[in-house]
Amino acid sequence: MHGEATGRMPYEPGTRWLVAAVLVSAAVALALLFLPLSESAGGSSQSGPVPASSASAEPGPVTVTTVRTERRNLVQQEGWAVAMVVSVPVVVCALPLLMTGAVRRWAAAAATTLLWLFVLAGAASIGLFLLPSAILMTVAAVRLRRLGRVTDPAVINQ
Repeated sequence: MHGEATGRMPYEPGTRWLVAAVLVSAAVALALLFLPLSESAGGSSQSGPVPASSASAEPGPVTVTTVRTERRNLVQQEGWAVAMVVSVPVVVCALPLLMTGAVRRWAAAAATTLLWLFVLAGAASIGLFLLPSAILMTVAAVRLRRLGRVTDPAVINQ
């Protein structure tokens, strides 16, 4: 069984979790950029006499109040420069995928630390949106650490 070709590419343990962290952080970044996150309301009032053709029984001034609600996404509110800031966690999650072996394990540990720092530092704004990515990256780093010590390819591919 160990000598048979399974048709699957061998992969390092924890790679699926790294890919999941990248995909979730990319989805969060896109959602933060394009979903409406803020709402503003503005209003205006106009006063005037009651029109002669009005069915109102009481003569006198009429006040018309117009309220306008506007929902804006992060790009509309802050401009496209915010896309660079929002893409930093995606890049941090993707970097360990470019590495192999022990370097990947260290990169995953560093990325995990950075993501948790982003979550804590930005908790009042967008940091909590990064929580799923931080959890996935933590699982990936732990799996890479535990299973990465095994050197037998037959054991890794099981």
